[in-house]
Amino acid sequence: MKIEWTDRALKDLEDLENHIAQRIIDKLEDACDFPDHYLSPLKGYDLHKIRIGDYRAIVSVEDEKMVVVTTDHRKNIYKSLERFYD
Repeated sequence: MKIEWTDRALKDLEDLENHIAQRIIDKLEDACDFPDHYLSPLKGYDLHKIRIGDYRAIVSVEDEKMVVVTTDHRKNIYKSLERFYD
C-alpha cells in the first residue's frame, strides 16, 4: 500500500514540531504494511483513524493506497473533521 497526502494533511504536518511529524510519518508507513493492526474505523465517516500517542491521523483507504486526510492533536481532530466534512 502506498501513502498519498491531501494538501490539508501536508499543511497539518508542517504545523507540527518535527519530532511529532516524524512519528506520524513512521506510524503511517507501518500502517501500510499492517493496515488491519493500525487502522480503526471512524464512526459516521467512510474513513479510518490511526492513533499516534496524543495525535491522530485520519485516512481514507482506496484500493492499494492510503490517503491521509488530516492530522492533529486528539482534542482537536474530531472538531476539525466535522467542519471539513459537514
